[in-house]
Amino acid sequence: DQDLLLFAGLYEVWHPEPGLFESTFTIITTPANADCASVHDRMPAILEGKVSDQWLDCSEIPSDQHRALLVPAPNNVLVENKVSRRLNFVGNDDPDCIIREDSLFDWMKQGK
Repeated sequence: DQDLLLFAGLYEVWHPEPGLFESTFTIITTPANADCASVHDRMPAILEGKVSDQWLDCSEIPSDQHRALLVPAPNNVLVENKVSRRLNFVGNDDPDCIIREDSLFDWMKQGK
């Protein structure tokens, strides 16, 4: 449905040395669902509906129960779209990297 995907993550601001602040974050992964397993054995923990509210509001559930929220997304939540191999190279960092392969021919006709 092209809504936002909400990933479970952790965020921290810490002090590697006096007067210096460092912000770090990580996206938490879970075993891949059947839709993603052919690509990789892990996937981001996707939080849907009330689960995302529970993840963000630590007072709503005990901290030891947060782990239970980290499960593979149901199948059919994600949609597979083949994209250009340009996406495989870190130096290519532009919107053209995510053009769907089925529209690649039109993109090439535009001279890109």
